[in-house]
Amino acid sequence: RERSGDPAAFRREYGIPENALLIGLVGRLESSKGQDLLLEAFAKIYAEFPEVHVLLAGEPPPEAGDYDRRLRDLAQKLNIFDRVHFVGFQVNTPPVYAALDVCVLASRKESFGLVLLEAMAMGVPLIATAAGGVPEIVKNGENGLLIPPEEPDALARALKMLIDEPDLRNKLSKGGQNAVAEKFSLDKHLDALERHFNEVIQSRRRI
Repeated sequence: RERSGDPAAFRREYGIPENALLIGLVGRLESSKGQDLLLEAFAKIYAEFPEVHVLLAGEPPPEAGDYDRRLRDLAQKLNIFDRVHFVGFQVNTPPVYAALDVCVLASRKESFGLVLLEAMAMGVPLIATAAGGVPEIVKNGENGLLIPPEEPDALARALKMLIDEPDLRNKLSKGGQNAVAEKFSLDKHLDALERHFNEVIQSRRRI
């Protein structure tokens, strides 16, 4: 399906150039989500790709302390702050995903990534760390790129690959949408539930 939301309006609202290639991380601002790793990776390719900007959407939970301030300080220290956009918590996420060219999940640990499914369903090419249950969803080179957790160098290489190869972005976009439609659609869940209940009924009849 087509991406919903108005990416041009969203970019205007947050001062993001219309022609920028926008890399985003959506999620709570806390260390486990790895926003700092994305900033470190971006710093490695910043000079080579002046058209690339980074978006961080989310706010810190109470237990995260001053993590958001530390992220801003890190962006300043790395001399990338002019192309990093902190847009806060977004109630309405489709315009965020619609504005992105690449979505990054840089989590240090992740049990099940709802952001993964949202990005894939919206057709946003994905880079994700192989943490927790993520490799069950993301198949490297088919519907996303998998990288090791806590390795900014690996993330920088994956970013460079997607920036340089629009055909690969297109392939991962389609692969992600197909994967969500195939594995995570409501119909599939209902079919699986129906099979489960039928099996329960049959097993009870045999008792």
